Amino acid sequence: MSTAEATIQKNAVKPLNKYATTLMSSHQSETLMGCMLADPEKLKALAADMEESKNFLWLVFTKRAEAVGLKLELNLVAFVVFGLLENPAQSTQMVHAIYHAATRRMTQASSQEEANAKALETVYTLTDFVMMFPNGFPTEAAYEKAWEAQKRDNSAGGPDNSLDTDAFFELWID
Repeated sequence: MSTAEATIQKNAVKPLNKYATTLMSSHQSETLMGCMLADPEKLKALAADMEESKNFLWLVFTKRAEAVGLKLELNLVAFVVFGLLENPAQSTQMVHAIYHAATRRMTQASSQEEANAKALETVYTLTDFVMMFPNGFPTEAAYEKAWEAQKRDNSAGGPDNSLDTDAFFELWID
């Protein structure tokens, strides 16, 4: 996707924290507490197990975050994968939301490029993540609406999804 195409689409694709949310379920609450209190060594062992067993959602989420340069705490990864995600589309949407929040909090930056660089130098924490969603997490309808909003005309070739293009992650998205 060209920068011009991405600029046109940027208003249609908002990060997940801009959509409808619902309060945490019991499962999400328990998962969040477990991840907040988890022993760092056990989290490292969990990450190794997930990589070795090729846990699909774990790999999609971590590889996509890695591809855009995000550094995430393991307890954040564990909470998102085991507490929130149900499919790869949601994984990509969540990486987009975190990337957006990480670059947005760099308000001192003089340019988008500088903000992106500063954001990617820092490790994004579970606390940072929870602060993105102060009123709960996205509803199933919110995920679906966000997914449909980022679909693109690919008659010229390339991905069907804006969130699958590198150029898309280079933009400021309000």
